[in-house]
Amino acid sequence: MQDYLREYHARTGKDIELVSLDTREGTDMARLYGIMDYPGILALEDDGELQQMWQGKQLPLIDEVSYFDSKSW
Repeated sequence: MQDYLREYHARTGKDIELVSLDTREGTDMARLYGIMDYPGILALEDDGELQQMWQGKQLPLIDEVSYFDSKSW
């Protein structure tokens, strides 16, 4: 996942917020959004509304995640 985060930043100039499941915030977030496989990537609106979710070892293309990061909802 660290390689993915570095590549995402290198290509977009933006960072993905990393939330650990070893924290209360992380476990609450996983439960709230129904993450069942790890790692999980969530595209959320500012109000927390889920736009897209990816789960598991097959990570999405950086362009897919970037689309939601640059979109104005």
